[in-house]
Amino acid sequence: MNNMDAPSRSPEELLQATANRDRQAFSELYDIFADLTYGITLRVVQDQAIAQESTQEVWLEIWDKACNYDPRRGTARSWIARVAHNRAVDTVRSNESSRQRLEIAGRREAVGSEPLASERLEMQEDSNAVTRCLDTLTDIQREAVHLAYYSGLTQKEIAAKTGAGLSAIKTRLRDGMLALRRCMST
Repeated sequence: MNNMDAPSRSPEELLQATANRDRQAFSELYDIFADLTYGITLRVVQDQAIAQESTQEVWLEIWDKACNYDPRRGTARSWIARVAHNRAVDTVRSNESSRQRLEIAGRREAVGSEPLASERLEMQEDSNAVTRCLDTLTDIQREAVHLAYYSGLTQKEIAAKTGAGLSAIKTRLRDGMLALRRCMST
């Protein structure tokens, strides 16, 4: 590796800069640790598609919570690995809960029972909230989110399909997901 390939800042400095909303630092951090976060997530969830989605959530969490990183308590690598592991465990738990809900719904359906009115209302409200929040995104963010989450394309596939650069797609997805998270939490 020559000096031009060496990062100008350490991972710890990049993580601290990310806490200050430095997008370039975040992008460099992603380039360094993307394989690590995906590998940890895949090991825990044991499904490539779920691991890809969970890894995107890991990076959203890193962006949101970089300010919680304390270099006195460990390296940036160990902090990021812990975020990835915790998010992957949460994903497994959430998927298990969803599986159980589907199983219960399946049993209801088998006996001809409809969801309760309160459950139908909650599902409709969730659907309306997602639609409302998607409408708050820019057109390019909405397109990237739609292609990633509804069409199941990877970031590279989205870049090829739209003609945008990979880093632009990463930014659109990250910003779109951050905006969705903020909107859904209000």
